[in-house]
Amino acid sequence: MVIACCGYRVKGFGAHYTTFECLKLAMGKDIFKTAKFLDICRRKRNIADYDMAGKVTEAETAEMIKVAKSFSKRVEKWIRANYPSYD
Repeated sequence: MVIACCGYRVKGFGAHYTTFECLKLAMGKDIFKTAKFLDICRRKRNIADYDMAGKVTEAETAEMIKVAKSFSKRVEKWIRANYPSYD
């Protein structure tokens, strides 16, 4: 949603990586740590999906869910503040 609000669409090879990099540009330094964590999760998912099952622990999964929920709230707040017509 952040990228779409800024008028862009990420597609094709490397789209997920590009999305997390663009988040930093769109949302600023406050999102760097979260974007990095989400990119690490993306890489782990690729390993789990394509190389070996069971690579992600239950604790890591719980942390991913926690960060994703927090990130969702931050994005909603960012959209309301920067693009109120989309709310």
